[in-house]
Amino acid sequence: MAFSLFADLEQAELEVPTCETIDGMIISTTKKIPPKPDQRLRLTLRPRVVFSPNDYLTLSGHIYFKYALTGETRVNGHRDLRKDGLARLEMKLPSDLKWAQKLSFILEYQYHYDSVPPFLTGADLKKYNLTEEVRAENIHHQVLFKLAIEF
Repeated sequence: MAFSLFADLEQAELEVPTCETIDGMIISTTKKIPPKPDQRLRLTLRPRVVFSPNDYLTLSGHIYFKYALTGETRVNGHRDLRKDGLARLEMKLPSDLKWAQKLSFILEYQYHYDSVPPFLTGADLKKYNLTEEVRAENIHHQVLFKLAIEF
């Protein structure tokens, strides 16, 4: 288990679906809303699991729990907690190569929260005339296939 402390600058522009009344007609549109940029200090807990059934195969997983220590730690009743993760399968190839000590193929899946403010606050909802809670968190996923050569 690893612990770390880091500062995260969060800024974004959100596209939020809204309805407007124009000449008595209700029209669905989207608004671009820039939440106030925020810098948060976060405590990160990183548990890691590694399993090697033999000399040639390694399975590992990491989860990053990132707790906000500064700024609003709860917004609209929700805790500001980020979870990133990584799952990795590494297959080492038997190698008699003189130019490389280790040769392996790696398949990796990652998901990450983007560094955006977690929610629009009640003040932002009133300012932009929104009635629903808007969650700003955004997750992106990556699947990577790698060739690793150790010299």
